Amino acid sequence: MKKLLITATMLLLPFTANAADIIPTSSLKGPQGKLVQNIIANSVTTKFVAKQTGGCGEAVATFESATGPVAIIWSNSMYRNSKKANQNCIIKHAEARAVMQARVPYDICVTKGVNLVKGTDMAFGNNKFNPQIDQLADLNTNGLGIEFRTVTYRGSGPVAAAVGNGDVNIGIIATPSAKKAIEAGSIKCLYSTGSDRYGQQPMSAFVPGTKLANYNLGMMLFTRNMSKSDHHALVSELESLEEALVKQDMFGVKVGLRNADTKAFIEEAKSLENTN
Repeated sequence: MKKLLITATMLLLPFTANAADIIPTSSLKGPQGKLVQNIIANSVTTKFVAKQTGGCGEAVATFESATGPVAIIWSNSMYRNSKKANQNCIIKHAEARAVMQARVPYDICVTKGVNLVKGTDMAFGNNKFNPQIDQLADLNTNGLGIEFRTVTYRGSGPVAAAVGNGDVNIGIIATPSAKKAIEAGSIKCLYSTGSDRYGQQPMSAFVPGTKLANYNLGMMLFTRNMSKSDHHALVSELESLEEALVKQDMFGVKVGLRNADTKAFIEEAKSLENTN
């Protein structure tokens, strides 16, 4: 009877989720922020709290030094960022568990009412985390002879706001970050590296034969110090994101990764190390 009483009491106890930081390696105002929001909204067993750091080096150091459960959004640009910023943006993959991945296309968007005019010069809004030199060189191969010069913002969200406000008349914006401004009618997206939902043409129609034509941001969620049972619970809780994130203009979404998936993602990141 006593044993049954203890069991019944335990069943009545409220469920308490484990707390853990989830750390983006870039701004929460861009695609990583969108992914983080979705993970927080869907995770139950682990209650994640977003933690913004000063850069990818600090994000990785925070992730690696954590003594409790922790998560990080690690992107396919981290080897490049390590070299460019002279800091360590590379996690110890062997000590972490991959949970899911997602990709984000990028759009060339203009302020409402603005047209691309042949032979003109235009200030171009760009995210500081994007490979700006390569993108600018690719953009300047456009068949209209438009000369672009970069104005840097801290995230795709601020670029979308700047284009919508007319601070700059054109910018490159992660499609999920452009959605609200598109729907509000303040910007129009003309070309995309992977979306046609808003009437965009393929980026290859604007800058054919360039790296930019196929550019996307790959993101992978890794955890550390998480029990196997909590890891499996997290995978189960995030499975619905495979469909939900596609509706938010992401693609290549996969939850519950195999070692081959993780290895391929890391090799892709290494291959991008020497892009500017």
